[in-house]
Amino acid sequence: MGETLRWDFGFGIWDLGFNLDMARGWESKSVEAQQDAAADRGSPKSSVIHEDPARRTARTTLTLARTRAQADLKDASAAAHRSMLEQAIADLDRKIAALDKP
Repeated sequence: MGETLRWDFGFGIWDLGFNLDMARGWESKSVEAQQDAAADRGSPKSSVIHEDPARRTARTTLTLARTRAQADLKDASAAAHRSMLEQAIADLDRKIAALDKP
């Protein structure tokens, strides 16, 4: 039978109550499952992988800004503020569309 994990925190020894051999076994199963899943996926054929990193970063930044503007729009009560946010969202949509063009 395997050794159980005990830990001394300085104010008493704590028995963490699990078998180290069992813990290693579960870890091995997890690694094996991850390797099988990676093999099943094969090589990725997505165009995103071949995309310029700066372009991908710009798209991510614009998308996050758009998400933030939408959240702010939902909470905005002043008409001028709502109008400004709607214009900002439209501008962000144009910039995102421009990045999507080849």
